Amino acid sequence: MSDADARRGLIEKVWSAAWGQGDVDALDALLSPAYLRHGGDPHPLDLNAFKAAIVSTRGPSPTWSRPSTT
Repeated sequence: MSDADARRGLIEKVWSAAWGQGDVDALDALLSPAYLRHGGDPHPLDLNAFKAAIVSTRGPSPTWSRPSTT
């Protein structure tokens, strides 16, 4: 397995845990504590705010998961 494949696997595993199972703390294995998410809002989200946004988004539909790309 190449380094790129290993990184991709880690990203997929962490993203699935956070968005698919609601385990937002899994993001700690991938993102720096200084992480900032820049989006449509003029103020970026820090890591804790990003985790809270995932929890909030999943709230109404906790079994949500992104469609498979395979």
